Amino acid sequence: MNTVPFSLSCLRAYLGYGAVVTLLLAVVACQTPPPPPVTEARPASPLTAPAAPAVSVESREIRIRGLLDQAHRAIRYDHLTGPQPGNAQELFQQVLALDPHNEEGLRGPEKIAERLVAKALDATNHWALTEARGELARAKAIMPNHPSIAPTETQINLLASANRKLQRFDAAAVKLMDESPETVTQLTALGAEAKGGGCRTTITAPNDETGRWMFQKMNEVDRDGRVRANIRIGSPPGVELICFEASP
Repeated sequence: MNTVPFSLSCLRAYLGYGAVVTLLLAVVACQTPPPPPVTEARPASPLTAPAAPAVSVESREIRIRGLLDQAHRAIRYDHLTGPQPGNAQELFQQVLALDPHNEEGLRGPEKIAERLVAKALDATNHWALTEARGELARAKAIMPNHPSIAPTETQINLLASANRKLQRFDAAAVKLMDESPETVTQLTALGAEAKGGGCRTTITAPNDETGRWMFQKMNEVDRDGRVRANIRIGSPPGVELICFEASP
């Protein structure tokens, strides 16, 4: 069989020029790959933070109890307010942040104020009036309406306006008692001053027997009235007079 050579000129001779163009376009179209499919862009979903794990009631109560134990310990060690962290005031506030109705947490300011008032009174008894005023000011800042603040402030102001006299004695001379005329003379002079009225007397002695002897000598002075004194066991021996001016 004879093969007829195929060429573009032959096709044009058999089919005509227009048919050849149409055929070529069809061949090219079949060989061209289809365009990729168009996909509609979807908006990106917003990122969401993972939910915080829920705190169980039991875990919260354990946390509250631990904070309250720390707060009570802070009060015992007088770690009452700032600026140092871990103070009682800060710990009670953390309790109320977890449970605003917690009874112990709500009473926290009162407990702190009570301790500050007690420190103010202790300082007052040692005649440290500047320190006493400082502790009372801290109590006011915590709980201004605490019922113990006003009488304590009155006592501090009263002592600030009083006349204080402190007489120390030689321990060996006091131990001799009546065999030390100089000591007896000093005690009777203090007794006369104490009987003047409006005086609070504190006797410091090494033991109860010596304290009673000192009290007796102060009362032997020939003057109306009677010395009223507190006897405190301690050293060195002495007598403290705090005399208040009579009200006009």
